[in-house]
Amino acid sequence: KLRDRLRAFADLALDESDYEEAATCFNRCRAKGLQGSNTDFLMCAVSLRRDLAILTTDKPDEFPL
Repeated sequence: KLRDRLRAFADLALDESDYEEAATCFNRCRAKGLQGSNTDFLMCAVSLRRDLAILTTDKPDEFPL
């Protein structure tokens, strides 16, 4: 069901700078004791480059960056 709903959105092309920014996000989070997956950090990098919001159901106090 989720896959069908997400098909309504266009795929974004990734470039080398997205992977570099993902590594930077990983390092910044790790320095603060936070963990995430490679996918999490890649989504963050792409959202930063394209000025996109990341929507979550997590509570704001769970991410003290």
